[in-house]
Amino acid sequence: MNQNTTSQNIIYALPFFSYSLLITGPMAVMPGLYVKYFGLSIGAIALAKLLARLFDGITDPLIGYASDRYQHRYGTRKPLIIVGGVLLLLIGAMLYIPYGWEAQYSQSLSFSYFLFFYLAFTLSWTLMKVPLLAWGADLSSDVQGRSQRFSFSAIAISSAPVMFFVIPFFPVFESTEVTPETLKVVVYVSVVLMPLFLFVCMRSVPDPPRYPELLRKQVAEEVQEINRWDRFKKVVRLVIANKPLLVFYLAYGLAGLGNSMSSGLTFFFVDNYLGIAEKLPYAFIMSFGVSVPASWFWGVLAKKIGAKSTWCIGLFLCSIGLAGICFLEPGEAALWPYLVCNGLIGGGYMSCFVAGFMVLSNIADYGKWKFGQDCSGLYFAFAGTMIKFNLSVGIAVGLLLTDWLGFDPEAKAVSSASRAALFIPYSVLPTILLILATIVISRIPLSTRQHADIGRRLDAETRVAAVSIAKQ
Repeated sequence: MNQNTTSQNIIYALPFFSYSLLITGPMAVMPGLYVKYFGLSIGAIALAKLLARLFDGITDPLIGYASDRYQHRYGTRKPLIIVGGVLLLLIGAMLYIPYGWEAQYSQSLSFSYFLFFYLAFTLSWTLMKVPLLAWGADLSSDVQGRSQRFSFSAIAISSAPVMFFVIPFFPVFESTEVTPETLKVVVYVSVVLMPLFLFVCMRSVPDPPRYPELLRKQVAEEVQEINRWDRFKKVVRLVIANKPLLVFYLAYGLAGLGNSMSSGLTFFFVDNYLGIAEKLPYAFIMSFGVSVPASWFWGVLAKKIGAKSTWCIGLFLCSIGLAGICFLEPGEAALWPYLVCNGLIGGGYMSCFVAGFMVLSNIADYGKWKFGQDCSGLYFAFAGTMIKFNLSVGIAVGLLLTDWLGFDPEAKAVSSASRAALFIPYSVLPTILLILATIVISRIPLSTRQHADIGRRLDAETRVAAVSIAKQ
């Protein structure tokens, strides 16, 4: 496949910044803001998140499948990305600036309003993200191009929340507390950036070379003989038959579950154990800030030693950071050691979004070669569903384990038993899960050399198909 220029790979990453600005930072504080300012209960928000994950389990694969079908027929995914981005912006505005709500009246927001726009928001996010990631996998199969694209994308994703958490420090605000006014600023900035970045990206980055046209015609002739439901079942069977893909999902799920379990307990660790709650913003800024250079580093390393090895190293560093937390003692003196551990966790986990997505792209190439059908959108859709699932289930499991083991957030002093109840789900179990994920990654049956050979075969098929069509 063709190799894109560095400038095109940078431009390709711009929409990732615009959607991450609307999602990553705001979603981290949204539950607290909706409880404190909008009058919803914790139970209502938990129910909405559960329903959203069930909704995602149905809609994400369908969007991935539709993205692949659209690519097969028209040779592009751009219209889906544009529609998803516009909807994400419009619905995000309604979610973060609720219609008719005024802070001074102190009225509660209805659960039905929040649930509707939250579900629509996650649907729009998927509609933009899945085709965007699949497009990045399709653009080229060379290691340098893919490492650049996913490095720049990860940098964009991790730098956006840094901008979000810096907003309260602007002199126009009376305090550094995150409030609904912070969400308003994010929406206003996104109104400018989302359309601008989408326009520049869609205009400057080309569509990928159309995967062998002769094979596309054969697939088109074949699918005319079966109905849509049978066609969808056939694609699902192709996913199940892809052994490297199933091993990838196992590794991705273990890593995501461990990271989410730990992240959901960050507030309790910093506030109840370390006793430095006022330093919590620094922890977020450190984590996301380190992720920016780490994303670049993982891309460079992947070109030298391969995506699988890079991913393993990243998760190993993440597990070191998690394990190091066990040695911290309460008090102000723990701030810098904790920030170092948090930096290792955040920076190491970014390997999932650089090297991990490179591995998934390589597996998508394997699927094209092995089964003769492009399912990149569906592959990334399932990965996206796992991300959302882990964020909800991992946090819930961590909280439930902490409570079951006997941690008391109301206690003035943390006893040894309460410390163990916090440390097991916050540090010990996530470390074990990440180590298991590293082992599973090493077992993915697709090496760098094998992928390079597959890429050459796909390129040869593309050239032969183009020559054959030109003679017709």
